[in-house]
Amino acid sequence: MRLFQLYDLADRFEQKIVKEAQTFSENGTTQLFFGDENKQRSFDAAVRKGAISKFLTNMAIKTQKTTSFDLKITAIPKKGASWMLQTNPPNIHGIVSKLLDDEFKKITGKGMAQQAQNADAEAKKGHGSGTLNVSSFSADMD
Repeated sequence: MRLFQLYDLADRFEQKIVKEAQTFSENGTTQLFFGDENKQRSFDAAVRKGAISKFLTNMAIKTQKTTSFDLKITAIPKKGASWMLQTNPPNIHGIVSKLLDDEFKKITGKGMAQQAQNADAEAKKGHGSGTLNVSSFSADMD
């Protein structure tokens, strides 16, 4: 093999790698749920400063017990995608879910359930990159 053929082969290999990397990053878990990483960061910041953090802090003060939430997203290629929300105490799950949905709508213009359906359909087509932490907050009273 001549040197110029080797360079040509290396160039084609590099182009293929770049193309694959772009496809992967465009269809990762964050992109399926938020469209881009900046929206995910905006959502997290809004949650930490907004109604959810105030609600959890007020509840912790009132009950003298730690209150918290942890939100993750998962998108497993060929399997599906979903939101995963844990709250402490468990009985605040509905309220926290609604407050998160309100913030999500402000950032993305869509509801969390609608976006989960879209992300699930895309994950079943082979997109997604696993489970990611989206946001969490804890009002500790220990």
